[in-house]
Amino acid sequence: MSIAPEVKQIGVRIALLAALALPMYAGFAVPSSEWGPGTGEVDTDVPNYSGPSTCYVGYGTYPGTCTESIASNFPVQNFVAANGVGTSYGTLSASTDVNGVHLFESASGSGNSEENVSGDSGFFDTAVNNTSNPVQLQVTVHLDGQLYSLSDAYGSLQINYFFGYAQNTLFTANQGAGGAGTYDTIDQTFNLPLYTIAAHSSVTWDVELSATLGVYSSAGTTYLAGLPQGSVDASNTLSLTQVLAYDMSGNLLPSSTLTSADGFTNSVATAPEPSTAALFTGALIAMFLARRLRKARGNA
Repeated sequence: MSIAPEVKQIGVRIALLAALALPMYAGFAVPSSEWGPGTGEVDTDVPNYSGPSTCYVGYGTYPGTCTESIASNFPVQNFVAANGVGTSYGTLSASTDVNGVHLFESASGSGNSEENVSGDSGFFDTAVNNTSNPVQLQVTVHLDGQLYSLSDAYGSLQINYFFGYAQNTLFTANQGAGGAGTYDTIDQTFNLPLYTIAAHSSVTWDVELSATLGVYSSAGTTYLAGLPQGSVDASNTLSLTQVLAYDMSGNLLPSSTLTSADGFTNSVATAPEPSTAALFTGALIAMFLARRLRKARGNA
């Protein structure tokens, strides 16, 4: 007995829903041994000022966030009128946690001032090839971020990677003076180049996210759009999405091919197990077709 066309059509639709319920991949959890602050600093500068003007992130016992805010403060007897006055503000947050790298910078100024913010953070692993054949390593990351500049502000966001000690740049976004206000948004996945690990050998790979921000203000300049300010926001997040192993012919290999020395779990080169939703929709298909079959036999 053939199944009615409408039954086939409904079955195909439900099967499609079941397929969509299967996860393509899940983000990797960064091991706790790599959690903590990144590094960086905030430098502020105005004329006729005395006091702290720089704060640091991550060096020694410094925390993962620092903010510096200053204003000209010389007393009248020491004030140099030709240099003018200004206010300067900058903040930086840089860290790595279970979800990946979080990086945020913001700065603004008025009068005569200059602000420079820089920071970075990352994650790394040593991948060990447990087989008697060479293996190709593929690391994939995803970046969500935004650069903003208003008037005389400049920002950049960059992903660097290392295999061993060799540094390379994977991605760079640069933003010039923002005029009336400019936003650049990044929502993109990046694959590191394939790296061949020799038989019974290993390589340490490292992914780092860095950002710089510069804001400049002059008392003699009229800023029609507003006083200079800018930000680089990658606080959510640079994440590790896949770590895969391939043979030299490009065939995907099981996760057991590579061992993670730092506790990352490699993706598996087999079909993913069905999710609860997939099992449920599969059961619906079976129940629906069984019911139609019984009805067809009763009408025969």
